[in-house]
Amino acid sequence: QVIQKIFENQVLAPDWGVTNLILIPKVASPDMITQFQLISLCNSLYKVVSRIILHQLKPFIATIINLCQVGFVPGHQTSDNIILA
Repeated sequence: QVIQKIFENQVLAPDWGVTNLILIPKVASPDMITQFQLISLCNSLYKVVSRIILHQLKPFIATIINLCQVGFVPGHQTSDNIILA
């Protein structure tokens, strides 16, 4: 019901989009960014709404998003650009 109301009213509470990014070390004394695991903590309802919107946009994604933005390209990850840089 909450998600349905969001789409009916087109309003999402500002604090629902808040995400905490946490770096968890993979080794005892990390000295490189690759030695951390990135965990994003966000509201579950926010994730559901985002996935519904993404599912609706999927047929149009190639015309909306530039292919250079590989984080939105199926089979690629945002970290691909970091590795290239």
